[in-house]
Formats: sequence, C-alpha cells, structure tokens
Amino acid sequence: MSFKDDALDFATGEHSFEISTADGEVQRLDITVSEGDTNIDVRRKMADAVNYSGMGVQADFVRDSASGYSSLVLKSSTTCESATRFNVRDISGSLVYYTASDMVTQQAQNAKYT
Repeated sequence: MSFKDDALDFATGEHSFEISTADGEVQRLDITVSEGDTNIDVRRKMADAVNYSGMGVQADFVRDSASGYSSLVLKSSTTCESATRFNVRDISGSLVYYTASDMVTQQAQNAKYT
C-alpha cells in the first residue's frame, strides 16, 4: 500500500512488530507514532529500528519525489543462508501490514556457479 508522504495514515501511539530469521532469532521492535508525524516519518522510524536491530536485515525507503509516495524496502544485509530468509509481522498496530513490509518481492537465494 502506498500513502502520500506528507500525510499521516497510521494511528498515533505505540506500534510493535517483529523480525524473525531462519535460524530462529526473533526481535521485537517498537515504534511510537506521534501527533505531527507524517507517513515518511513513520517509515524512517521503522527503517531506523530495523537497521539498529542487528538482525542482519537492512531497511531503506525508496521515494518518488514527483508523486510524493515512498516505499519501505527490507532486504538481507548479509549473504549467509540463515540471514537471507526473514519474516516480519505486526505484534500490535498495523505498520507492517500498511507498509507492505511483509510482502516478498524477491525470494531469497544463494548464488550458483556452473
């Protein structure tokens, strides 16, 4: 789902989501959505939480300044097999759902040489 960057389409308050890796590591991440935040502020908070989690997952957001929309992109920051596979899910709130952070656009895979 896409929302205009300069609006706020999320409920204010505490939101929690978790990242779990294929090797069984799980970490809960908490985000506070404040009055006055915009959609891009929320995505930045989510990206910061993921990037500082140490879970081997990198968060970036892609912004289209012409349309005023942005997307949060999560990917493995390492090449080891266990870190390339991860899941993201909401615990409280719906940030993962509404940012589509749990939508797989490319399956994890190891390089193959032939």
